[in-house]
Amino acid sequence: QTTKSEKVILNPKQVSEATFRIVQSGTFRVSGNVNAMNLTLNIPQEGVLNISVDADDWKYVSDEFGNKILVLQWKNPSAEARYKAEIIVKNRAHFQNEKPVATAPEYLKENEQVKFTPEIAKAAFPFERTVKRAAELAKWVNSYVTYDLSIVGQLKPSDWVYENKRGVCVEYSNLLSSLLKTSGIPTRYIVGYAYSTVENKLIGHTWVEILADDGSWIPLDPTWNEAGYLDATHIKTANRIDANLTQKLVYIGFGNIDVNWIKNDDEIALLDYKLANITRLSLSADDIAFNEQSVIKGVVETNSCTIETVNISSCKTETGKNLLNIMEAERTIWTCGKSDLYWPFNSTYIDRDFSYTCPVSAYDQTGSSAKI
Repeated sequence: QTTKSEKVILNPKQVSEATFRIVQSGTFRVSGNVNAMNLTLNIPQEGVLNISVDADDWKYVSDEFGNKILVLQWKNPSAEARYKAEIIVKNRAHFQNEKPVATAPEYLKENEQVKFTPEIAKAAFPFERTVKRAAELAKWVNSYVTYDLSIVGQLKPSDWVYENKRGVCVEYSNLLSSLLKTSGIPTRYIVGYAYSTVENKLIGHTWVEILADDGSWIPLDPTWNEAGYLDATHIKTANRIDANLTQKLVYIGFGNIDVNWIKNDDEIALLDYKLANITRLSLSADDIAFNEQSVIKGVVETNSCTIETVNISSCKTETGKNLLNIMEAERTIWTCGKSDLYWPFNSTYIDRDFSYTCPVSAYDQTGSSAKI
C-alpha cells in the first residue's frame, strides 16, 4: 500500500508506545443508475481510539481471517462520491517470551508467493520447530537479502527472492515464510505500517507471525531484523496467507453502470511517542600485558525475547588506529532474558614499557550502551 508521511529521524527499535493518525480517502466517479455501493477498508486491529468516517453509512465486520474491517456504504450515490476515514490509534511495542511452536497444517501451505524449492529447503535445514530457529532464519534473511526500492509493488515470490537476493518487505517476508513453512513452523502474513529506517518515515509494511501452542502469535520482521520484540511503529491492519491485500469495492444497479475509483495515498502521521531501552548492557575485562591476548565479556539482559545486535569499539591511537584488535566487533544474537557475549582481543599498537588505560564501549540497536 502507498502512504504519505512526514520524514522524521527516529530509532524505531526504541519506540515503546506511539499514537498515529491514519487517513484513507478517495473519490468515486459514478455513471448510470447505481443503487448501492460498498467499500471495505482494512484498519488497525488494536488500539483504535477514534474513528471518523465521511460516507452515507459505515459499520464494522470481520473477514474470513478474523480481521476487523470497515465497510463504507452508499445508497443511490451521486455522480461524484467522496470518502474519508480518519483513525486515531495508540500502539504499544510487542513483548514475547519463548514458547513451544504449535502444529497447524493450514498455515504450512505453499501459495503463489510462498514457494517450496530444494534450494530453500537446503537453506532452512536443519528443520527445527522452535522460536529460536525461526529467529535465526529471520536473521539469515535480513543478511541475505539486499533492500532494493526498485522492487516496490512487484510482489516477487520466494523462489525469485532466493535467486536474486533483493527486494523490499514483501520479498523478505515471502522468503522467510517459505523457510519457516518448510521447517514445519505455522506462519501467517501481516500487513500494516511501520517506520522505515531507509526512508526515515512511516510506510506500508509487511512482516510475518508464527503460531505458538498456546494460540498466541509471535512476530518476526526480517526486513528490520526484529523478532519476539516488535517496536510500536508496527501497526497491524490485517493477517493474510500472502501479500495480496485487497480493498474491495462492490456496487449494484441497473442498465449501463460504471464506477471509477480514484484512491488517494494513505496518510499516516506520528502524533506522539515514547522511547525506552528494552535491553541492559554491561562489560568486563581483565588487564593484559604486552603481547598478550584476552577476552572482553558482555552481558545482555532483557525482559523480552529479541534479536540483539551489539557493536563494540576500543580507544584509538593519536593516528586514529584502534589500540585493541577486537575480533568480530559486531555480534547479532537471539536472546531471551540474559545472554553472555565474548570478544577475544589483543593489543596492537602498544609499547612494552608503558602502561595504558583504554576505554572500551558497546552499544546496541535499542539505544543501550556500556563502557569499561
